[in-house]
Amino acid sequence: ATLALKHISLYVVLLCSAAALQSPDVSTGPPSLPVWPDAFTQPFNETALVGHTRGVYFYDYRNKRSRTDRDSGNWDRVCGSVVSLIRTPCSHIVVRGVRYLYFPKLAKCCQCCTAEQGCGIVDRNWFTKAGAKYIGRDKNKQGLLCDKWLIQGVQPNYYWETVDDRIMAELFQVPEDDQVFDTWKRKLGHPPSALFDLPAHLNCSVQCGGPVCGLIQQDLLL
Repeated sequence: ATLALKHISLYVVLLCSAAALQSPDVSTGPPSLPVWPDAFTQPFNETALVGHTRGVYFYDYRNKRSRTDRDSGNWDRVCGSVVSLIRTPCSHIVVRGVRYLYFPKLAKCCQCCTAEQGCGIVDRNWFTKAGAKYIGRDKNKQGLLCDKWLIQGVQPNYYWETVDDRIMAELFQVPEDDQVFDTWKRKLGHPPSALFDLPAHLNCSVQCGGPVCGLIQQDLLL
């Protein structure tokens, strides 16, 4: 009987140890605020109020440039305000302190707004500057265990980052835009420089127009 009890006790200890390994340890307090890598590329799925699209985010902080490609731009509030009611690819190209919109299939390129107007590249430390608040451990749409943060702007913005390797997993701008990033496809390193070249055959210096770019330029949005 004593041997049987020892076996049972050992079994219980092993179970408790396994559970401890699988359970998140938050007893030491919240993790440090997220900081993005200096440069990376990461695909995403995006769901808006009225539609869904795929895209890729290219980030190059050292050279102060970024690019966001969407298979369809009409669900994006900026692209969709310039070219509406058409499912067509749209890219945000941020370079030299200016945010351009590029619609390759429509042979259209225009200038939306500048860094001084709040349209520059996203800072690596934007969580600190925006006063992000830790919410706790939560699973994102893909079922990944993440640390969840709240960044309060004009609207609540929730950010999920994987616990172990701290990879961006999801960004939900309540209520209209939810980007779920492919964590396993995140690639560190500087994207090819050619991605940030504006199309030479188009005049990208013309103003985009549309309500969103117009409001940003008047300092009424963002």
